[in-house]
Amino acid sequence: TESFVGLLYAGMCAAILFGKIGRVQSHAQVQFSDAICITYGDGSDVLAAAPPERRELATPNIGAEGEGSTDGHRIACPVMQFQVINSLCNERGGEIMDAQLKLVAANNRKAGADEPTMAMYRKVTLTEFEHPFFSRVWHGRHILDANSPLLNKFARSMIKRNGGYWPADWNNPNDIRNALRFTDLIVTLTGISNVSASTVHAYKRFKYGDLLVGYEFASTLYTNPGSTKLMVDHTLINDVIEQEGGGAEAFDDKADEEDEYVSWGRSVHIEQSGRP
Repeated sequence: TESFVGLLYAGMCAAILFGKIGRVQSHAQVQFSDAICITYGDGSDVLAAAPPERRELATPNIGAEGEGSTDGHRIACPVMQFQVINSLCNERGGEIMDAQLKLVAANNRKAGADEPTMAMYRKVTLTEFEHPFFSRVWHGRHILDANSPLLNKFARSMIKRNGGYWPADWNNPNDIRNALRFTDLIVTLTGISNVSASTVHAYKRFKYGDLLVGYEFASTLYTNPGSTKLMVDHTLINDVIEQEGGGAEAFDDKADEEDEYVSWGRSVHIEQSGRP
């Protein structure tokens, strides 16, 4: 009996230890940025990647029935992006193979003052959702166009009427925020660790208040003197700079805002740096 109990105890301890080690190994060694940046207008990544003829922004965009923008300008849709850094990027063999990013938008709000809270989840498409060899920095991007589930119905219809371009009158941080309709963004990352050869995962939950309109992430890459190997400075993961062309909203670190139906919340802490 004592021998049987001893074997049973040893087996249980081994199972618990194996489960704990497996849980630790299944966690992806990555860091997510605390904020989400939205670039728009001249600072939009969509515009920067467009051919020269589209960058002229001088062709009137008038629909077949005379609808759409009549100010003679075509403006690319804003781009929302967040940042992920591989924590083992400066070490050999720390890559994550066949990595995938998935984004889901949650809209937890009340239908009315006396109505119960509604929870809706929608899948959001990322322009770069797969990475076969995630070794350093990865930017998840989503274009706020006519098909974006992050925009309200009126904003999507206006973009369609405008030929797929952003309305010129909305080319400012306040109107961009008013066009958005979500409370939370949930990002999941999965892949195969090159260290343990096991499947790893991680996730991050952003709130509406974590958005920064008119900003982009600062570069985190650098090289040591006398070396050409790219290194990553992890301390810069949350550093942002004003987008090209200006137009960024003012930093505001006030408490969570509430409207009649929803509390937007904020999980990011804004601190202006004195660095140039």
